[in-house]
Amino acid sequence: MKYKPLVASFCVIALFFGAMAIWRFSGNRPSGNSANTPANNGGDVISVDGEWKTVRLRELPSLDPEGLWPDHGTRVSDPNLWVGWRTREHASCRVIARTHTSSWFEVGATKAYTHNLKLDLSRFDDEAWFCVEWNEDGREYRSHERLVSFGRGPSFAQREYRFRAKPGDHLEVELLGELGGLNADAFFTSLFPENVACYTIPVLHQRKLMLGVADPAQIPAPACIGFLELRDPASGTRDRVLIELRP
Repeated sequence: MKYKPLVASFCVIALFFGAMAIWRFSGNRPSGNSANTPANNGGDVISVDGEWKTVRLRELPSLDPEGLWPDHGTRVSDPNLWVGWRTREHASCRVIARTHTSSWFEVGATKAYTHNLKLDLSRFDDEAWFCVEWNEDGREYRSHERLVSFGRGPSFAQREYRFRAKPGDHLEVELLGELGGLNADAFFTSLFPENVACYTIPVLHQRKLMLGVADPAQIPAPACIGFLELRDPASGTRDRVLIELRP
């Protein structure tokens, strides 16, 4: 009898750690939509955790990689944003950022052909300058400085989704913020293969957007990646969410 309290204590501890493990690996993700989408085509994201590393700029020729986004002066509704570009080679790249008064910091790196890097720039106040340093044909380049500012506008609740498209199925995307000035023209897709036609159905009174694929048979195996974008004319802000489509 004297061992019963000790046994009960061990049971409570085991149940606690079991619950913590379930919580950790479930991630509180919506069913059917995974937020663990691979962001780079044939490459890796090399995240920069903890304190950002201060970098000293070297003299490099200025050249923007193909398709660099966001454009200079873009106002985004979420400082957790995607920076994307393409290189003709499987290239190592890094993104550096600063405020108008601070030093440059290395905020992320990639190694791929198609680079989609998710950055958290919430450490900055209301704007940030960024550049991409990259290499091609044995030479190193630095993109022109681009300014991105942060505004209050509608945004997507998640930064990325994985969707296995079937005929008649739709991906449900949650929207945040003030949606009063939005209509169907505010939403569009980009960077999917030309033969993969997507369409959107805003259901704004339910704060969501439905994304469909006209012909899921056109999705290349094993998957393709593109973006769902939002432009709000009232706030002048933009947002984009990465979508991985699977047949």
